Amino acid sequence: MMQHRAAALSVLSLDLGFALFGVRGAFHGLDILLTSGESPTWVTSTAVVALFGAVVSLIYSIRIYILTKRNADRAVIVDAQKLLLEINKLLVAEPNLFAIYDNVASKGLFAANDNLKGKLRAFGFMNLNVFEMVFAQLPRGKEHETWTSYFTDSLRRSTLLCELLKEAGDIYHPSLKKIYEEWKKEEGKGK
Repeated sequence: MMQHRAAALSVLSLDLGFALFGVRGAFHGLDILLTSGESPTWVTSTAVVALFGAVVSLIYSIRIYILTKRNADRAVIVDAQKLLLEINKLLVAEPNLFAIYDNVASKGLFAANDNLKGKLRAFGFMNLNVFEMVFAQLPRGKEHETWTSYFTDSLRRSTLLCELLKEAGDIYHPSLKKIYEEWKKEEGKGK
């Protein structure tokens, strides 16, 4: 995900370098023209064309950066959906993992199966890792709000996820921790 953003920044910096080089050359040409006392018209038109080319290059560099950033953001959104699909595949493959959510049926499953406790902890950490990756990379917008709602709903329905977050301490991304802290304040859970 970060490779797309890095590519956008490298394209922009390369294009800006060319544009600045062109502007510098145009100004150097104009400086020579103004300080030499001669008035060859071909130098003037060359400097103007170089300056125009530099400005056009700068405009297109910015447009390319914006387009590349949009593509990178879209790639992050698609990757987040793929991660969610992997979670859903696990739930379909092993329905006992629904016991991660607090309800009467899951409590009975949890109490009856010691092996399930370890699986649920691993599944809980997997969920938290997916949320961490999403919140670390996902740009602000509708998709971010949707993932935030999904995360807070998961916290509301799963005591285990809250316990795992407390147990993990400071290992998760600050964006995830910030949303968790805001949720705790809204829910009145304190620290």
